[in-house]
Amino acid sequence: MRKITKRDVAGLAIPAVLLIAMTPILIHEYGWLGGLIFPVTAIPFVLWQWISRIRKYPEDTWRPRF
Repeated sequence: MRKITKRDVAGLAIPAVLLIAMTPILIHEYGWLGGLIFPVTAIPFVLWQWISRIRKYPEDTWRPRF
């Protein structure tokens, strides 16, 4: 596994900020339980994607792949 760079942290910060920004909206729409289920399930998924992407593509991890 390679060293985590500033670009890796930035790549993870974008989904984290979006999850945090969406949480109050979801809480308002669906109540406390419904609003907190989404971030609690989404954060481990984002972390899993991030770690698997770094392992699979050690060079150019954040290059778009179509």
